[in-house]
Amino acid sequence: MISSLRINKIKNLRYPCLILSLQLALLGILGLNELGIQIPIVRQFVSFVYLTFVPGVLILKILKLEQLAIPERFVLSVGLSISFIMFFGLLVNSILPIFGYLHPLSITAVSISFSAAIFVLLIIDILVNEDTSDSTLDLKFSNIEKCFLIAPIFFLVMSICGSFLMNINNNNIILIFLLFLIPAYIIFISIFRTSIPDRIYPIVIILISVSFTLMFALRGSHIILGLDPGYELFFFRSTLDNMHWSILNINALDSCLSISLLPTIYQSFLNINNEEYLFKILFPLLSAISPLVVYLISRKYLLGSYAFLAAVFFMSQETFLRTNSARLILAIFFSALAIFVLFQNDINEVKKRFLFIIFLASIVVSHYSTSYIFFFLILFTFLWKQILTKFIDYTGRVIDCGKNSSLGINAYAPIRSGAKENIRPILLLLFFVMIFVWYSQVAASPFQSGLLFIGQTFQALNNIFLAESRVYEVELLIGKNIPYRISSIIGFVFTWATFIFIGLGILTMIFGQRYTAYLSRTGKPAFGSGLYRLNQEYVLMSVGCGILLAGAIILPFVSNGYSIKRLYQVMVIVLSTCFILGGISMTLLLQSAFTRMTKRIKIFKSILTKINLAAIIRPPHIKVSPLFIIIIIIVPYNIYTTGVLAQICGEFPGTNTLNSPKNTEGNATLISTMTWHICDQDCFSAEWFARCMNKESMIFVPHFHSAEVLMGEGKVPASNIDFSLVPNYEKNHNIVGYIYLRYIETTSGVIMAYYPPSSSGLAQRVVPHRISDYFLLFSSKNRIYSNGGSEIFK
Repeated sequence: MISSLRINKIKNLRYPCLILSLQLALLGILGLNELGIQIPIVRQFVSFVYLTFVPGVLILKILKLEQLAIPERFVLSVGLSISFIMFFGLLVNSILPIFGYLHPLSITAVSISFSAAIFVLLIIDILVNEDTSDSTLDLKFSNIEKCFLIAPIFFLVMSICGSFLMNINNNNIILIFLLFLIPAYIIFISIFRTSIPDRIYPIVIILISVSFTLMFALRGSHIILGLDPGYELFFFRSTLDNMHWSILNINALDSCLSISLLPTIYQSFLNINNEEYLFKILFPLLSAISPLVVYLISRKYLLGSYAFLAAVFFMSQETFLRTNSARLILAIFFSALAIFVLFQNDINEVKKRFLFIIFLASIVVSHYSTSYIFFFLILFTFLWKQILTKFIDYTGRVIDCGKNSSLGINAYAPIRSGAKENIRPILLLLFFVMIFVWYSQVAASPFQSGLLFIGQTFQALNNIFLAESRVYEVELLIGKNIPYRISSIIGFVFTWATFIFIGLGILTMIFGQRYTAYLSRTGKPAFGSGLYRLNQEYVLMSVGCGILLAGAIILPFVSNGYSIKRLYQVMVIVLSTCFILGGISMTLLLQSAFTRMTKRIKIFKSILTKINLAAIIRPPHIKVSPLFIIIIIIVPYNIYTTGVLAQICGEFPGTNTLNSPKNTEGNATLISTMTWHICDQDCFSAEWFARCMNKESMIFVPHFHSAEVLMGEGKVPASNIDFSLVPNYEKNHNIVGYIYLRYIETTSGVIMAYYPPSSSGLAQRVVPHRISDYFLLFSSKNRIYSNGGSEIFK
């Protein structure tokens, strides 16, 4: 008895000793660096592991959540660690200046503060888990499991090597080969799904998603432009220069700790020579975890092979494949974690609410737009749940609303007495309070922007039938101005096929018997009193996602103010499961239609019997798996969204990954694509502005990507930049200030001119113009800087 107690105590101390050793190792490495002794890569690796995992692991142990599976503990530990860094870092940032320490985010301050906090968490863990033993991690794999993991590991190596080859020699052969191998492997793993244990899927998902994200992130030596990464880099570098986070009163990005305080703390620990690579590597790695969370959400309602395809569908979205917004990455990650925790039945209610509140708060300090969207989503779910409850009694019987009921309440599943309610009024109120306090009291700009956005949305309702009021992405979605190219037509068809599957999946949830759907162990689809029961709130949330997407398409100003691709990436966290359910329903519909068709061929029955065609039309031994239907949609869709389909067809896709800025040849489509790429000449000219420009003068640029270069690379404030060069010149033919042209513009002779939304209801648009068409503009100015590519006029 005594010996067993001693063994348990020794087991209890394994995690504390491991974490304490990691803590001492980190402090030792930091001490050696102060003495001038640097060990390459070691500091970066140890610091990354320490920050990304240790706080979350300790919090999970304190909450006694070791009963969760390894993938669930993994995603929660990373999410809690990132949340801890932001909120504890904010506390340190606010308290230390009170005592006269003006650089609270320096390595000395954060190393001491975080070490003390981790030590406190370690003591609490030891006290709380005194009588429990640590769970063990089973990392032993069978030979067949190792064989299935060889290919994904090879994908990761190919992604890194292919990106470097593309950067050096502009050779994309490895990346194209990889982008065909991944769909082939998805087909392979679906065929041999019966031989694959479920625990392999999370590892495969992580390896494939990291391969996708690094392929884009490692392209070029600078950040990839697009969804405001230049603005984000400006806020990060401003915080890093001051070693203190504060409100800059520039725009709504002031409220995003995800792009200022969080990367500054990481940089203080990691000390990467080029801080741009922190954005190019850290955030893509965090983005790669989101598909695993989607898998865990779908796994509650689907078998492992189908949940795996749900994660693949999430990874196949263009926004995920070309993610370049750090705040959006973290907001999507925390949104996925919040949904996962909300519908997780293996966690105690009190602990579930605690985790849910933490992740809600993390969304708020990560991205204001996603916070508003997520709030309306759970508000919709809560309100409809209450509306349905009014028409249903507590015995589980549906109240008769009559045949003419406008609510169609008989289509809904009864809410039984004692059913758990995950979304409670107190959680909604708390979420609203967090949004109000952070966005109106701490950083006022996001709250004002939100109110302005809602007001302008209602004002723009009079333009709801004006086609020009919708952005280019919405026009392509409805088939307007779609390029008549093979890749574009294929992409249009399969994109709408995914929408049809999602819609069918939502209808399956709503009108299925008691919201249930299951797959039998033989893989045959069926509906009824099922194996996996869909949560009613999850169904209502799926309906809410569909309504929000429809609203973004119908209401003109919504798609102008917030990218529909961003919105879709948030919604697809939930809708990935609907996509799979839609594929299963489509299989049932096709099989049912085929059965009815064969039964109606009675006229030719005698002929069919003589030539034995009945067996050919419907062989009794052939059963179509829903996996087959899903794969024939998801694989071509993936090949299209990665850009490889257009590349092999000789067409130029909107991706920087497979193209080089040196091959412009005056092609406007490719020039538009290459505006995402930052050349060294662009950085040199942006840095010139930081040294030599008149601080009171304006810099006019033709496109907002140029403004991102100036802010991110030259630290030029947004107040000194106007990215409406062409509209301003066309309006008054007088530009007073600097004119900045980038490498891609001077070498191609084409500028992509940005036109902002007009008061008449026209959507924002980008139009190519030749520089020679504006000869009078540039001839009236002096070229004051040129580096063989980028040029500056005044």
